[in-house]
Amino acid sequence: MSKVQPRTLSGFMELLPQPQQQMERMMQILRETYSLYGFTPLDTPLIEASEVLLAKGGGETEKQIYRFTKGDTDLSLRFDLTVPLAKYVALHYAELSFPFRRFQIGKVYRGERAQRGRFREFYQEDIDTLKRLQPDATIYLLKVYGVSCSVAESASYFSPQRLQEVNDGIAGLADGKKVHCLDASHLYCDDEGYMKEEYTSDGVHPYAKDAALFAQWLCQQISGGR
Repeated sequence: MSKVQPRTLSGFMELLPQPQQQMERMMQILRETYSLYGFTPLDTPLIEASEVLLAKGGGETEKQIYRFTKGDTDLSLRFDLTVPLAKYVALHYAELSFPFRRFQIGKVYRGERAQRGRFREFYQEDIDTLKRLQPDATIYLLKVYGVSCSVAESASYFSPQRLQEVNDGIAGLADGKKVHCLDASHLYCDDEGYMKEEYTSDGVHPYAKDAALFAQWLCQQISGGR
């Protein structure tokens, strides 16, 4: 029998002890900060019925999703945390108290080509305040903040010009009344839109010690109704 060569699939995360400790510390800071502002932790299954995850997506989502069959059951790995949240609320609507304030940090999976800054398996963190259906609901949209200059130079889709196009589209959805657009770039980025080197080691993600800065700012924006 031939030897099996140990390897990690391209686009999947496997950290050495020190960066794993840093990752755990960052998530701990986020959890503690969100909890201080009254958000409750939530966890949902990694695997869902495909019909649930694809209920609103289809199209590109169906192309990127990890989908498989077990027996006669059509299953998929979650590709974000928003659709599972919608399922959770729909399933437990009568048991929840509103506004329902929750945060979730968990792995998601996308079957797309792995490249720098784009993984097939990665952590996503969501924070949401959900109210019952009502005409005076407020929606918050968050602009994408930039990466370091070195990362942007190696991947054109990360350039400030490209991110500005994306953010212009996001901002265009806001009306300043019921839909608000939030911009967190001033927390980590310089005047040209690049993430400052002192805030990051990989040019994309802030250090764990700076995670609380974003968490506090976001909670203040949402709690303050801005």
